[in-house]
Amino acid sequence: MKKSIFFTLSILLSFISNSLSGQVTTDTVSMGPGYANQVFFDLNAMQETSVPLNSWHIAHTTVTRDNCIRFNHGAGVFVFLYPYGDNTSYSNFDTTGWESWTQPYNDIHTHEKGALNQQYDAGNMWDFSWGVYNSSSHKVEGDSLYLIVVNNGATQTFFKFMPISQESNGDLVFKYEPISENTASESTIAQSAANGATYKYFNLVTGKQVQVEPANAEWQLSFTRYYAPTMYMGQYVPYLTMGIESKRGIRTAKYSDLAWSDLIANGEYYINDAMDSNVIASGAGFQNDLTGIGSDWKSFNGQSFVCLDSQVYLIEVTNSTGADYYAVRMIEFGGMTNGNTILQYSKIGAQNNTRINELVTFKLYPNPTKDQLNIELSGNESSEFHVFDAMGKLVYTSKNNSSQFVFNTELLKTGQYWVKIIQNENITNATFIKY
Repeated sequence: MKKSIFFTLSILLSFISNSLSGQVTTDTVSMGPGYANQVFFDLNAMQETSVPLNSWHIAHTTVTRDNCIRFNHGAGVFVFLYPYGDNTSYSNFDTTGWESWTQPYNDIHTHEKGALNQQYDAGNMWDFSWGVYNSSSHKVEGDSLYLIVVNNGATQTFFKFMPISQESNGDLVFKYEPISENTASESTIAQSAANGATYKYFNLVTGKQVQVEPANAEWQLSFTRYYAPTMYMGQYVPYLTMGIESKRGIRTAKYSDLAWSDLIANGEYYINDAMDSNVIASGAGFQNDLTGIGSDWKSFNGQSFVCLDSQVYLIEVTNSTGADYYAVRMIEFGGMTNGNTILQYSKIGAQNNTRINELVTFKLYPNPTKDQLNIELSGNESSEFHVFDAMGKLVYTSKNNSSQFVFNTELLKTGQYWVKIIQNENITNATFIKY
């Protein structure tokens, strides 16, 4: 009799657990043949918005305390640092030897670090690479010149580009023109036309600001293309890949050896596990990482792409009262033939009044580095500093009580490393290269 009651209770608890975990939805997100489109996916509404991948060239942040400028590398847009002078040399722009100029790329982990945010002066806290903040005008005033190369098939278009200012209201003012023409005029990417998006976008060919993201940023995941650093012949080189980016403010957690059925059945357990500070510090918990999902959920076996069965993800989606949590996995990938990604997802939990972590403001320099890495943090609160190698192995950890400290990199092997900084439960990630 007791056995029968226990068996019945087990069935009932299993039924309740499955009901609370929500229904698993299978959906196909299509970028189209040749990955022609960028697709924004909304887990809440279960819908996608598709735009041509090459519809934009420059993206500028809509966060006024930020100054990020990113480029659409996945659509063949690249930027080079002009080596022959600052913005006073605009009229004398010389492209001689341009292919050997320094070519910065967007950081693929940190939203705030676009291609134009990589070369700042470490000795000037107000230097943001493409410009310097003026505390009187509350503007970032541009001081640099760049060459932008837009590839369209076999055709290349060259533009000289000069950021003029980021206004106090968030507008980006700049000057640009095709190298072969003399048609320079000031252009503005207006904050007021962003429609609630996380970035505002500009098309250099049409000379117009364009709407790319769904209005009011109603999406969490972007299926797109980007350049990721990949080890080749002992060196890291940029490699064009198709991957999944997360919207700014969306935290993700990756489990590499977890059965999908286990995640669905025990969602609340894994949500709490991913929020544990020790798990976060080890790199296995929720992360503010642009490519927290990224591209490594698939591999090519020589004939076709295969999705990793036991690689699953948790997505934290904030709302007015806290956050909802989704389990996500990819089950099939079509490659360039059709650009299709088949995914499964399920809402598995929610928490009210959850404190959503914000990014830590910091600087790392010099980067690349040989002997030491300097770290500057906002505020004087205690912080944790964790370094992982390219394979995700923890190689260094430290607790600090000041806003500045130095990490000795002499004993590290040459390569790329990930940095995780935790300050007052706020977390951010960055990368540096040891040479």
